[in-house]
Amino acid sequence: MRRTRIFLGVLLAALTMLAVPGAAQADPTIDIVCVGQEDATFDPGLRLFEQDVDIASHIDYECIDDTIDSGTTDSGGDDIPLSCLSILFSSSGVWEIVWDTTATSTFEFDYTVSQSGGQTIMTAIGAITAGEFTGSDAVMTLTGGSFSTQTCLFAPGVTDNTSAVTLTISH
Repeated sequence: MRRTRIFLGVLLAALTMLAVPGAAQADPTIDIVCVGQEDATFDPGLRLFEQDVDIASHIDYECIDDTIDSGTTDSGGDDIPLSCLSILFSSSGVWEIVWDTTATSTFEFDYTVSQSGGQTIMTAIGAITAGEFTGSDAVMTLTGGSFSTQTCLFAPGVTDNTSAVTLTISH
């Protein structure tokens, strides 16, 4: 009888924790949500064989926020060994987001590039480490079309790519 009472007491306490709001970890608070477009260029164009490529990327964001309406990110790299076949990989990066208020945010992240349903998807997960929203988590997803084998086969190859962008910053 005593074991039954102890078991029922523990069960009641567990059920109470599940039913009481705030007993579980709270959902994150959204700081800002932005959508936009990335325009990337590759020089020389991506081909079926690996070669050193210079990449330039520009992202324009439109945001849902009381004080920030938009932002931009410019990034790139030189002499990156890439091909149409080696575009799928994981790495890390740091991007600066410049908001229309002239404030900035430094986004440090790990990312993966994958393909699904005819789309190339880059998912970047990290944190804002400096500037506006410092200490908040951030997730950015870039979704663009997959590269055509025919375009990769012949010069000049894939010289540009456009992706839809979603950025969510929360704490």
